[in-house]
Amino acid sequence: MTTTAADDRAGHWFGEAEYDRLTAAAETYREALLVRLAGEAGLRAAEMVRVRPGDLRRARADPDRHLLAVRDGDGEVDRETVVPPGLEREIRRYASDLAGDETLVDVSPRRVQMLVADVTSRAADRTGDGRYADLAVRDLRQYFARRLLLDAEVSPRVAKAVGGWGSFAALEPYLDPPDEERVVGAIDALVGREASDAVGADDRRPAGGLAAALEAAEDCCAFRLDAEGCVESWPESAERVLGRDAADVLDRHVSVLYTDEAVEEGRPEHHLTTAAEEGRYEGAGYRVRGDGSRAWCHAVVAPVGDGGDGFAALVVDLTARKRQLDSVRDERDRLRRLGTVAEAVRSAAAGALDATDRSGIERAVCASLTDDAYAGAWIGVPGHASNALSPETAAGVDRDAAGRIADALAAAGDVERAVESGDPVVRSDAGPEPLPDAASEAFRRHGIRSLALVPLPAAESSHGVLCVLSERADAFGADERAHLDTLGRRVGHAVTALRRRQLLLSDAVVELAFRVDGDRSFFNRVTGAFDCRLALESLVSGSDGALVYYVTLSRATPPEAFEFAADDDGVADFRLVETRGDEFLLEFVLSGSAPSVALTRAGATVRRLDVDGGESTLVAELAPDTDVRSVIDELVDAFPSVELLGKRSVEGADPTVGEFRRGVDDRLTDRQESALRAAYFGGYFDWPRESTAEEIADAMGVSSPTLHNHLRKGQRELLRTVFDAADGGD
Repeated sequence: MTTTAADDRAGHWFGEAEYDRLTAAAETYREALLVRLAGEAGLRAAEMVRVRPGDLRRARADPDRHLLAVRDGDGEVDRETVVPPGLEREIRRYASDLAGDETLVDVSPRRVQMLVADVTSRAADRTGDGRYADLAVRDLRQYFARRLLLDAEVSPRVAKAVGGWGSFAALEPYLDPPDEERVVGAIDALVGREASDAVGADDRRPAGGLAAALEAAEDCCAFRLDAEGCVESWPESAERVLGRDAADVLDRHVSVLYTDEAVEEGRPEHHLTTAAEEGRYEGAGYRVRGDGSRAWCHAVVAPVGDGGDGFAALVVDLTARKRQLDSVRDERDRLRRLGTVAEAVRSAAAGALDATDRSGIERAVCASLTDDAYAGAWIGVPGHASNALSPETAAGVDRDAAGRIADALAAAGDVERAVESGDPVVRSDAGPEPLPDAASEAFRRHGIRSLALVPLPAAESSHGVLCVLSERADAFGADERAHLDTLGRRVGHAVTALRRRQLLLSDAVVELAFRVDGDRSFFNRVTGAFDCRLALESLVSGSDGALVYYVTLSRATPPEAFEFAADDDGVADFRLVETRGDEFLLEFVLSGSAPSVALTRAGATVRRLDVDGGESTLVAELAPDTDVRSVIDELVDAFPSVELLGKRSVEGADPTVGEFRRGVDDRLTDRQESALRAAYFGGYFDWPRESTAEEIADAMGVSSPTLHNHLRKGQRELLRTVFDAADGGD
């Protein structure tokens, strides 16, 4: 019989295997429940939204059988339909928190159709079969009718009653036409019954009925093996389920259906031996289809008679069910791992906030991450004037391995990429960026298959990177990266707050003064060219590692400085902020390395930058516990033209001012402080304004709404600090 377009639209192609693939495409319990109410209970979209938990009742106790009341538009019971055990359990689970008279799904019939359409579209995408996308609720009801009438051979009168069809004519499209083959089959059945009547009533439904059922099944087949295990019979159902022609299988050993691994392990012979000795073998495993693909099958093998007549084998293709189960298990495992990661991140963040020094922060973070979630973790700080990485604290791996991994990542540019982008960098054996070969021995020794390099951002620089190591090649998906990114920002904020507290609460700070000669500095070049002077007003971090300088220009004009800046690759942007008589407040956005950048990386606060006639004087302050010699040595190594003019201990701020400033620092985020500083020194708060919000936002590399959000929240925290202090609050 030729399948017409009408037949195809009526869903004749849509069998149990296709239905399983459709239900597997549901991503929520609600989607799965709606599909099953249509496909397994025959409900229309309008009927689904009227279902209440109390409409489900037990019709028989042994075995359990349930019916579901279907209500009409007035809320009255119109009929009862059958509910398979699996669907009954899903309904009760979904309705566990609902009262008996509440509706099961609180949506409109139109929304039900849309949700089902989402599932069918998803199934079409996953299977590559566009016919799924054309399915609707009515097609699932047709599938329900075909299952009743053809598979279960239910009386049309019963099917009409439970499905709510108005007449028997409505069931006609779901019945296959009585072609010659079916007519002859009916005669065979009649003759078989007459013959069985002569034998006795106990044998009236012989194996012929089972064979017919097996032939009709889409995922089940039975065949015979001889005493040696060679295939004796291969019906059409076996061809359909295992995708092999009879000519390819008959008279060959059953091992031809097994995978190479199973044959090498002797499983086919073991299965036959078990069946012969114990009367039965039953188990699941992969079988090989004719096209080479694998099918996950449940197989039962039993001897025929006393075993001398060979074996009978029953095979059920459970590939779709296994794929669905594996998907559920994978998602369960993923959520468990994500929960472990989230708990580790929470513990690490709490430990960072409780620590009283930087080493304590690093130890707490690394220990929390390696407690259960990851194989190893270490924190490294790039050189103040270069990207060479020095691991300071490690857990789960030894310092030597951490150092080798750090060197490999720095050489590959990953450290610079993570710091400049502000996003984690991931490397994995299973990803597009594999683990660097330079540290292969260290990875192998500790069983590492993937890593994430997480930046620890600071206001104007970076506090280094956190490297997290995993034994899983598929680690660091989007959700894990988001958790680690949040942790990196919290650790960076904790280190920043710690340094500020040290500066504010210490009796003295270390002040360093430098002279910078040469033309590596843009400011040196421009002041040397025009014999002018530039004085730093403020320094603010921008995007992608750039710094925004607000400087006062004297003895030259802005057009002269801007013409010079336009030809400099290190200048990303520039503009005039304000005219002050013979002086001008200018804004420059500079990228690349500079002494001021290196000092901010080291945790210093640049207090003064005075550039005159091609020579710079730079003054910065460091916390008293800083390794000052290391900072100076690295700065001079990177910038040979830098000369240390002096080093001295300077008294800290007045305690009252320090206390106020500490309150501000504790309440402002880095971005809020940067936005306030940029807006203040950019003249945004002047009247008339010297800069618009768009100009300030462009300089910082953020959108105007983002800038306004930072300004609004930052101003609120400033006022809150002022009023709390005035009221004697904390």
